[in-house]
Amino acid sequence: MNANIVLNLFFMIALKVLNCDAYVEPRFSCATICDGIDTGLSGLCCGNQYCDCGSGSDIPMSCPEGELFCDLIGDCVHIFGQECVEADFCCVKDDSTPEVSSTTQKPDDCEFLCDGVDIGFVGNCCGEEYCDCSSNVATTCPEGELFCDYIGDCVRVSEEECPDSVYCCSKDDSSTTTNMPDEKLAVLITGGHNTGVGGTVELFLPTSNVSCRMPQLPDSREFHTMDHQDTHLLCGGSGTGQSCLEWSSAQGLWSESHTLGVTRAFHVSWTPGADIGTFLMGGVTGDSQASSTLLKPDGSQEPGFPLRYDTRDACAIADPDNMTVIITGGSYYEETVSVYGLDGWIEDLPPLNVGRKDHACTSFISSEGDRVYLVTGGWQMITDTDALRSTELYEPHVGSWVRSRARLPEPLYGLKGATIDNRVLIFGGWDHGTHGLILEYIPEEHTFTEIGRMMEAREDHAVSVVQTSDFWQWCCGPDDLC
Repeated sequence: MNANIVLNLFFMIALKVLNCDAYVEPRFSCATICDGIDTGLSGLCCGNQYCDCGSGSDIPMSCPEGELFCDLIGDCVHIFGQECVEADFCCVKDDSTPEVSSTTQKPDDCEFLCDGVDIGFVGNCCGEEYCDCSSNVATTCPEGELFCDYIGDCVRVSEEECPDSVYCCSKDDSSTTTNMPDEKLAVLITGGHNTGVGGTVELFLPTSNVSCRMPQLPDSREFHTMDHQDTHLLCGGSGTGQSCLEWSSAQGLWSESHTLGVTRAFHVSWTPGADIGTFLMGGVTGDSQASSTLLKPDGSQEPGFPLRYDTRDACAIADPDNMTVIITGGSYYEETVSVYGLDGWIEDLPPLNVGRKDHACTSFISSEGDRVYLVTGGWQMITDTDALRSTELYEPHVGSWVRSRARLPEPLYGLKGATIDNRVLIFGGWDHGTHGLILEYIPEEHTFTEIGRMMEAREDHAVSVVQTSDFWQWCCGPDDLC
């Protein structure tokens, strides 16, 4: 038997007997490490383990405690992690080292890996271990998963597929930092009425036109709401009208936060501020249609203000300039536009030119600096094909709704709108089938242009502008279910 293997087995047995757990041994395949190498010792520089490529064994050997493997020397050296990386004599400086993942660090090297990173996860791409930089604690991926530093999370991907995956490894040469996008805001898209997507969630970054899957909801949601980047509350829905879910960015999961006293589905919501809470307004049941519920920051709930009209299938536009919300259209009052404040109804604005329900709405700041309200698409009880494609704008100085030349590419209802960095985006909808379109309204040209597609086609879903940093680290690969 090869002497190195005997020596390695001796060390492994000794460590077991002594219950020595000073470090967590990274696990990798000697078949991969030794690919193309017939003799000698090979390993990942500054790691704890290496392989005897001449033995034919797939079992890695471990350096003695306090030593790390230097691939330039081809042996273990008594050296610390940071010194190892910086030492001129230790690591091969060209790219001749077998390209597996990256150097595997000891858990106590999390301090080195997390240098300059206060939160999130960092690690070596395609490795099985990573560090939680909020605590500098090393963690091992679940079985069958590898760490992807571009996403900042473990992903179910094979060792062979991982290095070449477009979504897994950072494209620069830094293998020890989470690749957080420059975009501070993103659009979170949840649920939908069409079969199979009700529990799915995706994140869309419009500037880079990148989408990724997020951890799934614990139940299927449709005709629900989620509308604020700070509270992360997702409430109500058809069949789920008595509960709200809340996202935990620390744990990467959704959990039930409220059991509602009044069932809410086909409703609208408004969060005037994280310190005030979220109003759920209207709905499909008798006690919800003309009422609202205030979900307070401390987790309690109380009756909110009464609604002037029965409200279902309407669309709400938050106006942060005036601390108001504008409710447009709906099943019972398709042309009505009402303004509400913290204490309830304030006034009605001029009616829509074309009544609509199940439409999209949002607002943006014009080139003149005015806030403009926008509604588009939707459905009328008396079918009007043109109405389902039309767009209307309301500018306070004009004092009425004006039909825009902008028309949707086809009649759509069940579509949703959001404004991010003053870009008006429209997501999904239905017209003889569910759509995955992402459209952008161009105010200067009064047109819609397609800028992308959702990962799932959706109708009667919910969209919300969120902080990218609250979600990005939990992104999954495009073909994975988180």
